Amino acid sequence: MKRFFNFAFLLTLILGVAAFYVGSRINNWLELSLGWSIITYIILGLSVFFQISSFLFYRLYSNFFGPKSSVIFNYLSYLTLGIFTSLFIYVLVADIIVIFWSLIIGWVNYKLVFWIVTSIVISSTIIGILQTIFGPKIYKIDIKIEKLPQSFDGFTIVQISDLHVGPVIGKKYAQKIVDLTNKLNPDMIALTGDMIDGTTYQLRTKIAPIANLKAKNGVYFVPGNHEYYWDAISWIKEFSKLGAQCLINQNHLISKNNEQILIAGITDYDAGWMIESHAPNAKKAAASTLEPIIKILLSHQPKSYKEAEEAGFNLQLSGHTHGGQFFPWSLIVSLAQPYYKGLGRYKNMWIYTNRGTGFWGPPFRFGVPSEITLIKLKKST
Repeated sequence: MKRFFNFAFLLTLILGVAAFYVGSRINNWLELSLGWSIITYIILGLSVFFQISSFLFYRLYSNFFGPKSSVIFNYLSYLTLGIFTSLFIYVLVADIIVIFWSLIIGWVNYKLVFWIVTSIVISSTIIGILQTIFGPKIYKIDIKIEKLPQSFDGFTIVQISDLHVGPVIGKKYAQKIVDLTNKLNPDMIALTGDMIDGTTYQLRTKIAPIANLKAKNGVYFVPGNHEYYWDAISWIKEFSKLGAQCLINQNHLISKNNEQILIAGITDYDAGWMIESHAPNAKKAAASTLEPIIKILLSHQPKSYKEAEEAGFNLQLSGHTHGGQFFPWSLIVSLAQPYYKGLGRYKNMWIYTNRGTGFWGPPFRFGVPSEITLIKLKKST
């Protein structure tokens, strides 16, 4: 709880500074009177409180008031957060452009700048909301792997990641994901973490459709950072009850025609900070008495790629980044995660990072649609 309130305080401080900056630019651009300037700051200040209120009240609900909380309230709160963060970035970019423009041209129509920024924020928000409503998109990708056993040429894996069932995403959306996945008739399903945002007590019924996932060779789950925020031990037990094989620095062999591939999973990159015994261990996850030629790792955060490659994995499936979730954050996330979306390569290992099957926080995904990934393994020639 202390960690959560520290996070809430830090978020409030950051949003407060951003609100002051945005207010100062609006006042300057529109040349507002003192009265209207004060009103602008009050509105922005109230919006900051509204943005963090869902974090606070959702946590209080989980601890004191039971599993129910207002979906509409949470939706509007997170939507406000998304609009505000977009506004901040666009205002900052506009401010930089205005500085150079004034140095080169010598004059600036500040009211026009304001209306351009406002139009971009409104249009991107509408498009982003529509992309969450009509999502997710099915991404189909072939991955060629040297020495892939002939029996596994054409082996299909559906990856679901960062579903984030919780304050906004509920049972209906989870069932939609299950239905779309089952229609793909995969050989295997990989759940690569951050499937929830809440306690098992809150979300047990909302996440229940996961039990209906069907794959010829099973469903495999690794916890992400959000499972650790909400009691990972309980969630590992819950996903086991839902029929998923939980790989906690462990592996499982899939056999076909006397040939095998190894499916392994590690805990979240930062899990050791919360549960010491759950520190990720790629080498332990790779260990097997049979030592099959091909090894596939499920790792929530792509950051594990170096340890995974050193442990001998041929392919790592990750999530966590959401691909930035919406523009312009999709340009910034690459600074923290080198393999932040799609297919990449590190030395002898492929890395695929799912853009997120749901969303976290703001309910829109402008320019970065949510995804279910259909991966087909192909024998490289």
